[in-house]
Amino acid sequence: MKVIYYCDWFEEYTASLAIAIAAESNETTVIVRRDSAEFEGRRDDETSVHNELLDAGVDLHRLAGKYSSIKSFLVVQGLFRSRRRAGYEYFHLQQTGDPRLLWPALRMRTILTLHEPTARPGVVSGANRWREFFNGIVMRGYRRLANVIMVHTVNNLEGLTPRERRKVVVIPHGVRPMPVLPAEDSKTILFFGRAAAYKGIDTLFAAMLEVWKFEPTARLRVLASPGDYANDRISLDARVSATWDGYSNHELESALSSARAVCLPYLSASGSGVGAQAYGSGKPIVASDLEGLRELVAHDELRVRPADAKDLARALIAVLRNDYGPQEVDSTRTWSGVAEAHIAAYRSISNGRR
Repeated sequence: MKVIYYCDWFEEYTASLAIAIAAESNETTVIVRRDSAEFEGRRDDETSVHNELLDAGVDLHRLAGKYSSIKSFLVVQGLFRSRRRAGYEYFHLQQTGDPRLLWPALRMRTILTLHEPTARPGVVSGANRWREFFNGIVMRGYRRLANVIMVHTVNNLEGLTPRERRKVVVIPHGVRPMPVLPAEDSKTILFFGRAAAYKGIDTLFAAMLEVWKFEPTARLRVLASPGDYANDRISLDARVSATWDGYSNHELESALSSARAVCLPYLSASGSGVGAQAYGSGKPIVASDLEGLRELVAHDELRVRPADAKDLARALIAVLRNDYGPQEVDSTRTWSGVAEAHIAAYRSISNGRR
């Protein structure tokens, strides 16, 4: 089996998947955007991802140029022609608004992963609004051309048309087990990820006000990348340490090591990459009782009602007072397990041209 992967976002996800597929004696090529905005200047992390791909024997290509670049369009077409001559059968792309891949998607057996089938709460204004409008048109083209559409949760089906649902496969976000040492004496709750409104950050701050009434030494650590959440309205308590302008993988590993638990107080979920990272660390997780998150929580009492600050406070107090121990990782959620599900989905596509 030979598979081409493309992403202009979700690069770490794509790399982990391609490496796992390659480990099953399959040939893989990964195409990424040069200097991807996903890494927000964290070029060391980007280089690390690329080195992992190369070390695993994955053929890596970094695509330069804007969506409208004729030169890069010709590069893409040349690359796909050479891969098809080499026997590549499948083209798997992550959710994107890049129109340069429409022709390969028309010519090859195509798989599309939709990480966010429906728009998240937030404000898109000015030039961004036009860009999102254009990206939406391109995405509808990919959704129509795809032989298989992959989503992370059953709830994602609500964002699909009846025609799209007939070709959908539900595969959870992959997990890389990276257990860190338990921090039994720690009183720190960790929140990390993009600062987005749907992630329930306001609920978390309100819950901490309740937690401090019973656990005054508790701490909250926030590691966030910029999003649509306006944090300037919050007067941070001295017991809160917050970073809003991004963080490196090294900083995340350090924060996970010193945290008692991870909190995911989302208002909605569609299969969280942050949740997968938290789950892989083995740390106890306090999360909203939503599909895509509840499966990551090992103890019923640590699942909470979305947008309910008092219920969240109850669970946070429980995790601060009790030793829940490290969480075991379900093997079907590891990247090797997820790769098996992907391979089965690839093989389900008929042997015809499309």
